[in-house]
Amino acid sequence: MNNDNLYHPPLMPHLLVEGLNRYHDEPCLFLGDKVASYREVRESTSQMVQALQAKGLGRGSRIAVISANRPEVLSNIAAMQLAGCIGTPLHPLGSLDDHAYVLAAAQIDALVYDASVFDGHAARLKERLPGLKHLLGFGPTASGEDYLALAATFQPVSAQEEGLDETEDVACEPENMTTPYDAYADDSVTMDQIRIWYDYGREYYKKAQYGKSEDNYSKALPYFWKVVVNDKTGAFKVVYGKIVDCYLNLNQPDSAMLATYRGLKLYPDYPSLHYHAGYLQKNKGNIKCAILHYEALVSDETQNPDALKNYYMVLSQLYLQLEDERAIDAQRKVIEYDPENVEAATTLARMMDFFGMDPLKAREEAFLKDTTNVLNARQ
Repeated sequence: MNNDNLYHPPLMPHLLVEGLNRYHDEPCLFLGDKVASYREVRESTSQMVQALQAKGLGRGSRIAVISANRPEVLSNIAAMQLAGCIGTPLHPLGSLDDHAYVLAAAQIDALVYDASVFDGHAARLKERLPGLKHLLGFGPTASGEDYLALAATFQPVSAQEEGLDETEDVACEPENMTTPYDAYADDSVTMDQIRIWYDYGREYYKKAQYGKSEDNYSKALPYFWKVVVNDKTGAFKVVYGKIVDCYLNLNQPDSAMLATYRGLKLYPDYPSLHYHAGYLQKNKGNIKCAILHYEALVSDETQNPDALKNYYMVLSQLYLQLEDERAIDAQRKVIEYDPENVEAATTLARMMDFFGMDPLKAREEAFLKDTTNVLNARQ
């Protein structure tokens, strides 16, 4: 099954904007005895988007929500999607332990909660999770900040003005590239000692891979970091990839990102690290950053053809998300590496149609690759 076309515009935020802009004072939300018009929902959503952005929450930020039924929940869901945030709902009947586990596992940046019901619960979660950056309450709260009061300080603007499709440059590298493991750096360390550390780390890493215990990923990390902060020769650059893999298996993508860019600082042409960086940035929603790394991957055409085909497949979809016509050329490279791929040819035709080009030749080629495909025949 090919799911590439699931990620083409229009996406949910586009549909939200289209729907909310369709009417004005007609009823939009019915919740108990409260009725909110399209204009009211549109304006409250716009204010919440700006409130989230004022707290530094935007594309890739992780937000958990726990609340009773109230209209603000729906506006907040829309606001998170328009701002590019990742939302995680918490079940109102869940225990403190359950919620703390979810917040830690999902690396939540902010908790939005119904202050009239979950104020104390939010405070206890903050105590359990010092890394939780923001507590935003629906209404006055003793535990965090009144989200609704903050939102009310902003003037509503249209979704287009808020930049639903904005693609402005973002910082690809983590702002802080330091790690506590830097304390292990020592100019007097010998290569023999580095090899010993590598052997220890590799043993734990192998045990983790063979499924004996995920804790072994954590045990491998100090040894691997000792290796990379002391290796001045590049002999152990492969260890950066192992560090990234450890963090990914421990569900710590931010740490994986840091390790990736630490490695790229020293080895800017290392394909393995560009692959990790592209993967991490794509998952975080930083499309422009992901593109840079996939472009680096395809720049070396001496690589395995299957790998190049897969890189071009990802790159074509990333371009398409930015509505960049380079998606066409990237998709043609996919077909060049896999001429008999019917789905790739069909995708090219759809892309050409999306960009207002004549897809007839591409559709004909797709049909000739598989004359039993009824859909291609009809098109």
